[in-house]
Amino acid sequence: MKINSYPFFVLSIRAALLVGLVCISAKAQDQSTGSATLASISNPSVTADMLTVDYWVSYTSGPNSSFYTYDYTINNPGTSGAQVETFNVAFDASHAGAVYDLTGGAQNDGNAGITWDVSVLPGQSSETLSFESDFGPILNNASAGGGNENGGISAPWASDPGGQEVLVPNVAAVPEPGITTLMTLSLLLFPFRSRIFWKRRTRS
Repeated sequence: MKINSYPFFVLSIRAALLVGLVCISAKAQDQSTGSATLASISNPSVTADMLTVDYWVSYTSGPNSSFYTYDYTINNPGTSGAQVETFNVAFDASHAGAVYDLTGGAQNDGNAGITWDVSVLPGQSSETLSFESDFGPILNNASAGGGNENGGISAPWASDPGGQEVLVPNVAAVPEPGITTLMTLSLLLFPFRSRIFWKRRTRS
């Protein structure tokens, strides 16, 4: 009996190609960048009292892990002389895979999100505040607290009311499969497509 080895030959070639793809180093691609304002809770309509938060979300795909990196920078215009002392992004940080590799002295507050202790003086910007997550981005609230050193009325600040939301992990969603995983499935399943169609034709 003659065995048709063509699909297995194709499969071996595609497996070899897959090995080459897996050996490619992890690659980060920018997904989103933006800027949001956090309004003074005590004076939300005054633009001069607002903080600005720049954010970046990048996706890293590699053979061993795929994840999102969230970065934030706080800009304090210093109009009222208030110092920024804390910064919080709101999401369920207690969810498995929602947060790891925190930087900048951050604290995981569970379902209240992540809070950083910072010191952003008037007219200055913070260092980049970062963490990694298995989950892609969605817009949600951020807030900041501080001290009114010179009698200012800005602190605290928040997305609501009067401000804007920032990107945080969407823990309600299913994490995206890594690019490597998707390519693996396509490479391994494609050789069997013709055999499946041939069997259907012979049975009909």
